[in-house]
Amino acid sequence: MWGCLNSDDQDQKDEQICRKSDTDAEIEAMFDKVKRRKKMEETSSPGIGLLVEKVMAQMEVAAEEDIELNIQNKPAIRKTQMLPLLTDFLSKKKLQQEFLDHGVLTLLKSWLEPLPDGSLPNATLRSSILNLLTQVMPVDISLEDGREQLKKSGLGKVIMFLSKSDEETTANRELAKHLVQNWCRTIFNKTTSYSDLRNSVIPRMKKPLMKQSTRVELREAELDLEGPRRPCSSGTASGSVSVPEPTPCVFEVNPLTNYKPEFARRYRRSREVRESKCFERIEKKMRRLKKSNKKTLQAAKPAVRYQPQ
Repeated sequence: MWGCLNSDDQDQKDEQICRKSDTDAEIEAMFDKVKRRKKMEETSSPGIGLLVEKVMAQMEVAAEEDIELNIQNKPAIRKTQMLPLLTDFLSKKKLQQEFLDHGVLTLLKSWLEPLPDGSLPNATLRSSILNLLTQVMPVDISLEDGREQLKKSGLGKVIMFLSKSDEETTANRELAKHLVQNWCRTIFNKTTSYSDLRNSVIPRMKKPLMKQSTRVELREAELDLEGPRRPCSSGTASGSVSVPEPTPCVFEVNPLTNYKPEFARRYRRSREVRESKCFERIEKKMRRLKKSNKKTLQAAKPAVRYQPQ
């Protein structure tokens, strides 16, 4: 009986090894086929378009297979296996625009989305795609086409989710925040240069006007001296009593800085000199105190005098 069970387990292990070897062989054959065709098709623009379409189709199939594997409670490794091929193609400058025109941002969004069970894709996969978007293939959203591609793809929502997710690594969260901030600055025409911010004019906030009915009530309360006083709200006057309110700190121009590096360095040197002199005086005083304590603690020797009889 135990022998039959062991033989069945061994057969299952052999079958899994055979499947894994077949899958690896298929991936290697696909890589070789793509590399052979790449040299032939990259020379002409129609060939580049066909190559991009084939690669995109393979990447979409890998994303769908990972979803099916996750539903079956199996490790989703198809996208991770196809990742070197994707990074190889997207690192080619002459192919990047073609990939963007064919909707590669939508593909990257599907690769970064959480799986059906709520778990995130492979951490290496996420970091590789974020590095691609940050350094290798940054999306130029200063142009209208780039903004439209990013808006239609929905990639920005996934990047925002990763920047706030607790399950994401610290490095990936920083990359995602950097991407979101750059895109927001470009869309809203914001700058990070402090010299530009100093000269920018901030719109002044207007104080909300008091309603007409409230003004009439205040006038009646001031005239009716003998009648009962009505409780006044914050910011209104009742007789000679008023409720203080904080003044809104709204400025039109940013204040100039008083920081001077030369003065700071000079002050630091003088401070170090003062501290060293003070330390020397303290040491001298401590030495004098030690000497005086030694003198007082010394035992007085009795004086012996010889008196002849």
